[in-house]
Amino acid sequence: MRAASLLQGCLQLLQLVHVGLCLRPKLQLLFMYADHQCTPSPRLFRPLETISKTTAYVTSLEPRALLSREIQLMVTQIDGCNAKEFNRGFRIFEALDAMADVANRSRCFTVFLGPPLGADCVVTSDWTIYTSVDTPSLLRPYQISYNCPSFSLARQFIERNRVDQYIAEEPNYASVFITLNFSATAHALKSLLQFQGWRRVFLLFEISDSMTSLLWLTNSIKLAFKDEQRFGPSVDIVSYLGIRENMNYTALLYHWIKRTDAILLLSHPSLAVAFLHGIKAIPEVVAGRVAVIHFDPSDAIAYDVLRSWRLELSTSRDLGAAGQCLLIVTTLPYGTGFNVSSPLLQSRTMVSLASAVALAVSMVKTIIVETNATWPPLTANLFAPLLSNHVRVPVAPSVELHFSRSDDDVTDWNDIYVFQLLTENVYDESFSITDAAFDDVFEIASVILTPGGYVTEVAPFRWPANGSGPYVDTCFQINCLGKVDTIKGLVLASELAAASILAIIIAIFFRRHENSLKLRMGSNKLVLYPDDVIFLKPKSAFPSGSYNENSVSQIFPTGLVGPAAYEISCDSEIENTMEVSTTSEVDVSRNNGAIAIFNQMTVHCVTIWPKSAQVIGFLANLLPI
Repeated sequence: MRAASLLQGCLQLLQLVHVGLCLRPKLQLLFMYADHQCTPSPRLFRPLETISKTTAYVTSLEPRALLSREIQLMVTQIDGCNAKEFNRGFRIFEALDAMADVANRSRCFTVFLGPPLGADCVVTSDWTIYTSVDTPSLLRPYQISYNCPSFSLARQFIERNRVDQYIAEEPNYASVFITLNFSATAHALKSLLQFQGWRRVFLLFEISDSMTSLLWLTNSIKLAFKDEQRFGPSVDIVSYLGIRENMNYTALLYHWIKRTDAILLLSHPSLAVAFLHGIKAIPEVVAGRVAVIHFDPSDAIAYDVLRSWRLELSTSRDLGAAGQCLLIVTTLPYGTGFNVSSPLLQSRTMVSLASAVALAVSMVKTIIVETNATWPPLTANLFAPLLSNHVRVPVAPSVELHFSRSDDDVTDWNDIYVFQLLTENVYDESFSITDAAFDDVFEIASVILTPGGYVTEVAPFRWPANGSGPYVDTCFQINCLGKVDTIKGLVLASELAAASILAIIIAIFFRRHENSLKLRMGSNKLVLYPDDVIFLKPKSAFPSGSYNENSVSQIFPTGLVGPAAYEISCDSEIENTMEVSTTSEVDVSRNNGAIAIFNQMTVHCVTIWPKSAQVIGFLANLLPI
């Protein structure tokens, strides 16, 4: 009873413009109305008219599946521009709780469209995804957000009180975001910057009540650019800051402007105009050395963005050189193309909100047709048709959404259109911007079409003072650093291969040398090996001369060198080598009265090894002193 009475109080405005009131609807749409002073462009769009026209158009394409009178619209107005004003945060929770109660009581789909303000994005999106495991899919509240940027296109339900480890075969989506998701945003901006060769970027984002917190998006874009450095040169984020109205933007850019090629501004058009006014006198801007790229994460659809920009320029057109440095990045659904004569540009239809309404109506129609039933089954998930290979959602005669499945994820297809101002008309005081055609105010500079995602230049940029524009990093454009890195890699690989071969050769040499040392320094220490002493043929056999008693010092002179009888050469690789010529051919010595005869031969080259020294020492002990 409390929830029902609360819903009666919250839904003070119940309007069904060309939709019709029915006792048993197949689809219930809940819309939160915000104050005009809180929305960025209150004079441009009429939300209720947008919902009514879109519902009538989509149902007219296949009236047998779903009639306009089978759609019920519930509208509630919540005052305040932030969570504190007029207790707005608490009232939003009350309205969401009442919506959940209505969804549980109804036998149809219940979809929340919104929120209208970016400050409510986190609250509403996190609240919607939680549900009870006992609640059938048909009776759960769903959300389609047209004003909140996100990481992915959709979010799944989180079921409370589930005790088993059940894993659904198909994703069970709770909410879908119409805005351009993070990955598509980062790819589009990176492609544009790389095509132009603007590598050094200063990233700015709006801080306001009407814009959701963009710090997470800014950090994500920064990390995405940094992560792409693994595959080649990428965008260098010089710095990133949050800005708001009435700031000194010149002082803000003072320390960074000289090393900045482009300023990436994430904001509403109203703040972008104020920012351009604040920087138009900076010398680098006057010289056209810095580009200003504007992107609105809350609504980037070209038909909405251009109308907002024209409204802002009609009240503040003197942007100076900053207006000539401006690039406006917008999106449109794949394949539809931009029609400068589209009736949407002359209407009050908000295309982002119309896309959310069209998606809800198309999903219900598809479920009814596929199940061949007159009513959606209890087990039906609203977004289950998105898991098909290709889904088309008509929004308006010139706008059609496209979705495709990739594994367990859903992707929407969008084209990117980059506009520049025709400053020769905008800066002319006699030129009426309000009544002017859009092709007299804006010009398409480049496009990024899907699939492929390649930038195509449509018209050249016109920089201030007929300059050449910001500094262009050619290697960033064509990834020449990637080729240099490849060459460096090949050189490094060659050096490593050469070092490995050299190490193998040295290892083999020392291994053989170690084996030789082991052979020479075995256990038989007193054996005079042939390779220790190299003998030449003696000059003669035993001579017939007399035996002489020589002293030990004569036979084995100190230091192994005889007085004037030995000539020393140094061609041994380990020890000294001595070349000896003797004066006597037979030497005699005595050991304990026994005669020891040593046949002395002419030794041409004697290599004295450590074992030889031991042998000589042993023989020396045998001789009398």
